[in-house]
Amino acid sequence: MSEAIELRELFRRIPQLYFAPTTDNCGVCGEVLRVRKSRTVTVISLDIGTFRAHETIRFCPACGTEYGSEELRAMRPVRCRFGYDVLVYVGRTMFGECRTEEEIQRLLNRNRIGISRREISYLAQKFIIYLSIAHRQSQREVKKLLGRNGGYILHLDATCEGDSPH
Repeated sequence: MSEAIELRELFRRIPQLYFAPTTDNCGVCGEVLRVRKSRTVTVISLDIGTFRAHETIRFCPACGTEYGSEELRAMRPVRCRFGYDVLVYVGRTMFGECRTEEEIQRLLNRNRIGISRREISYLAQKFIIYLSIAHRQSQREVKKLLGRNGGYILHLDATCEGDSPH
């Protein structure tokens, strides 16, 4: 019986994937977009592994608006070499499973993702910031949902020794 081959183990050399904006016309004025430049960055993802992302940047000659690849933006934060999936894995593992940076580093190394403890710490901080922003952005919707369902029960239990700050 053969073992399953993972996508990140398929390539001997780091693959290069090509990304470009999905639109040909400017969303502001409707003018046909032109190519401004291209750039190549290394991206590390849990699903794919390490790959080079070659991105074509287009611009509008009339109003100057720049367009990059929406697909690449959905995979990784701007100016970050690790994908959102690695960022979420680090955050959930650190805060949800109470793992240390060293433990997370070992787990990621098993998945062939080389990462420093400092980078893990940085991604964990970034995770908290993104989580805070997501909570703030969805605050109204959560409030409406709770109101529609009759609110929620909050139970506080401060039964303990007499001089406790609780």
